Amino acid sequence: MLIDEENVIHTIVIFDTQSMLHFFDYQCFNAENRQKGSVEQVLLIPNSGWLIIKEVILHNISVIKIFGNPSLLLPVLDWCYREWWQEPDSTNDELNKILNSHIQEDGVFTTFVALYNGEPVGSVHFIDKDFDTGNYEPCLAGLYVLPGFRELGLGSMLVNTVVAHAKSQGFTAVYLSTETVENWYNKLGWQTIETIDISTNNVLMQKVLANPLE
Repeated sequence: MLIDEENVIHTIVIFDTQSMLHFFDYQCFNAENRQKGSVEQVLLIPNSGWLIIKEVILHNISVIKIFGNPSLLLPVLDWCYREWWQEPDSTNDELNKILNSHIQEDGVFTTFVALYNGEPVGSVHFIDKDFDTGNYEPCLAGLYVLPGFRELGLGSMLVNTVVAHAKSQGFTAVYLSTETVENWYNKLGWQTIETIDISTNNVLMQKVLANPLE
């Protein structure tokens, strides 16, 4: 286990009042108080129709390697294939092979899975090469968090887990490509170094790992 269940995630989430019923029903509580998290403070902005849910704290989160956990294969395979791989006439055979190798071998390149109360809610891959990154390696790829668990810091937790792992393995940089969340990665310390495809806004990004073995 790389991040144990003592850890919590703090974030600030803003909802319009029309979304509040959904938030309390699905994103945080149910009537029996079986909690996904807890809310420290609720602020209503006068005459705005907006509520600030301050300090949503998510408990019972862990991040583990998929190695030795075959029960995680199907959920991770399903969401990764639907989100990143699925094309007309395509199959999940190649992705299945990659994930099975990560389950069977505790190697440098692996898949990390975020768990909430032991159930998978997100994942990310650390691989040698990615299709869009060319000769730049190693790579972070396939970051995914289930919709009901987004905006709570799980994505950054998974990214930071890959960065820490890469550093522990002696790498001096990690690369990724993205079309949609360049600014989000910028906030995590990644730098844009090249435009891959201007028509799709696909960019190549780098995270420099200074003194990797310190």
